[in-house]
Amino acid sequence: WYDLLYLEEKYSRWLVYFLGLVDHLTLAELEEMLARFNLSPKQTAAILKGKEDADRALVRLFRVGEPSRTQVYHLLAPLNTEFILLMMAKSRHESSRKAISLFFTHLKHLKPDLKGRDLVALGYKPGPLIKEMLDRLLEARLNEKVKNRVEEKDFIRRAFGPP
Repeated sequence: WYDLLYLEEKYSRWLVYFLGLVDHLTLAELEEMLARFNLSPKQTAAILKGKEDADRALVRLFRVGEPSRTQVYHLLAPLNTEFILLMMAKSRHESSRKAISLFFTHLKHLKPDLKGRDLVALGYKPGPLIKEMLDRLLEARLNEKVKNRVEEKDFIRRAFGPP
């Protein structure tokens, strides 16, 4: 399924298959199994954390039912592609599969056109306010309230006033 999207994003196919094979194991059992492999402690920790986070995210997706674009983004963005693909394979709920598909096809790489330097160039002072502005711009993009650079500038001026 993922390969047919032609997103040309690399992922570790072996890890997706491996995660599918060991999905029935508890985290303790998985940790014991990973100890037998010649993986670095960093790789082992990443697999354990990723699986735990993916399992938790899948439960949240199910509980929400029809998540908003913002909810989908914030739930899935911290996860590596391999773990999201595991979630897709495990999910029996259409709403969860639709949310995962939406994330890969529309949300994953969505970013505001304006950067911090653009906001400074508009006259806003560097600092924590810039981060807040960028976070609000991302939310506006996710919720399709702004679609381009001009709309983003207008949004910032409306939300934060003139510099």
